[in-house]
Amino acid sequence: MSSIGGKLKEVEKSAKRTRQISIILATVMIIFIALSAVLIILVQKANANLEAEKQIVETQKKQLEEQNKVLAQKDSLLTFQNERLREVQGKLDSYWDKAVATNKINAYADYLAKAINGDEHYDDALAKMNELANRTGYVQITDSNGRQYLSPIKELDSDVTFYIANTSMRVRYGVIGDPNFSNTSQIGNKVVKVNDVVRLDSIIKTGGAEWGKIGFGS
Repeated sequence: MSSIGGKLKEVEKSAKRTRQISIILATVMIIFIALSAVLIILVQKANANLEAEKQIVETQKKQLEEQNKVLAQKDSLLTFQNERLREVQGKLDSYWDKAVATNKINAYADYLAKAINGDEHYDDALAKMNELANRTGYVQITDSNGRQYLSPIKELDSDVTFYIANTSMRVRYGVIGDPNFSNTSQIGNKVVKVNDVVRLDSIIKTGGAEWGKIGFGS
């Protein structure tokens, strides 16, 4: 009997050890499964973050490509504008050289019609026009029916007003029809021709018409 009881105790001990091992293994499996689930969640989150970052990078890449296209277009436009400016500047230099060579009011006015204020020779051209308009006389600006014989050059940035002739006119010592002028005869054979540029010094109204005191070249 004692032998049987001892065997039973051994069986119980063995069963107990088996249960303990099973519990340990089950606990390990549960921990492993839990850790695996956590790792899967972390991997999924990491993949989601990577995908989001990938989308951001793709978006930024597209934005940079668009910006590069815009910059390339601007660079091309600036290159074209610089070429045009160099071309225009070259032409301006030729107009200035021609004005200096001829030393005529019209030539300086032609240069100024194509230049802009701030150009290297702009002020010099205005000064030369004033200097060359060293003779004075009188011509009609408009007649009583509104016909205009002189037109202002509005593009000039100058305190002095210059006009261009729409028709040929004799330059006189005084204003015809104004009793303040005793001498209204022609000044020699001086004629302001079509497209000639003159300086307007003052305006005199008489009989519905306008006359101007002008400065003109020799």
